[in-house]
Amino acid sequence: MDSFSYRLGRTNGERALAAMGDARRVSPLLPEQPETRHGHPTAAAGTQAAPSRRQPPRPARPPPPHARPPRTRPRPRHAPQAGAHHGRGRLLARRGEGGVREARPPPRRARRPGRRPGAEVLRPLHDLAPELRPAVTHGDFLDALLELLSAGKVARDNLTTILFDVFVAGSDTIAITVEWAMAELLRNPSIMAKVRMELDGVLGDKETVQEPDVASLPYLQAVVKEAMRLHPVAPILLPHQAVEDGVEIGGYMVPKGSTVIFNAWAIMRDPELWERPEEFVPERFLDEAASVELRAKDFEFIPFGAGRRLCPGLPMAERVVPHIVASLLHGFDWRLPEGVSNEQLDLSEKFTTVNVLVVPLRAVPVMRT
Repeated sequence: MDSFSYRLGRTNGERALAAMGDARRVSPLLPEQPETRHGHPTAAAGTQAAPSRRQPPRPARPPPPHARPPRTRPRPRHAPQAGAHHGRGRLLARRGEGGVREARPPPRRARRPGRRPGAEVLRPLHDLAPELRPAVTHGDFLDALLELLSAGKVARDNLTTILFDVFVAGSDTIAITVEWAMAELLRNPSIMAKVRMELDGVLGDKETVQEPDVASLPYLQAVVKEAMRLHPVAPILLPHQAVEDGVEIGGYMVPKGSTVIFNAWAIMRDPELWERPEEFVPERFLDEAASVELRAKDFEFIPFGAGRRLCPGLPMAERVVPHIVASLLHGFDWRLPEGVSNEQLDLSEKFTTVNVLVVPLRAVPVMRT
């Protein structure tokens, strides 16, 4: 298409028709042609338009007798059909007013108000089955947490975190304490022989050690206490904070808000408090220190701390550590690897986050017959 003609608004056909009109005015040989517009003839001015060739409309055919009658009830344009899927459930159709079908979701089973799925699992056991509650409760750490949870004073997430800390921290410290006790027994064969003699006298022909049996093994418990005194897992415990002014320690005033660290390792090796503090002597907890307990009623023996900030893992440690040591000694005879004597066993300490052996203990178990 010519750009100039396009700007004038005329097409090539219009230009050709205009040229033909000019030629008719110039040459009489060309016959007269009716004027057209866009290829269709138009009536000239002062003349009558030609009749239209369009045929009249045909009459409508009558419908066959078997044809479906026309629908008289209007249907909504976007009404869902019965059985159509919409959302999470299948839609059901019902007739409303005026015969129009309406869509509704299938009915759901009613849920009791205030009820959550699995609520029975979240509730404490003693709330579900009161008849299963023990007649006498010991009031240990777990009982206290369950009571706080039932009263709504502790959130369930916080309870889970606390129990996770107890199990994770308790498992590591228990393993280290058992290792220290076994290392001291291998270093002192005469003490190991006394413990095995006590085990044989109390257990007899029993193949395994049960937890209630530990209460009848005082010398074994003394061995565990002595291992905790010489090699506490947490030698400086946990940092504490002074909550008030006026505290004096060793002639020094401790300001409020100061961080206080207790050197439990040095306290439990103090020669003014302990006789032969550097030696492994379990008999001290059967004689002069028989009344000393793990719960730190006497501040010269604080492997778990003291007061209200006592380690929450103490109830588990005082049951599990003696039980493990008794089971190891009752089921196996223990000896050091070849080339290592009792005097050569290295019991040097290394403090990281806890107090561990510099050289990990290696021992050879032999099944007892």
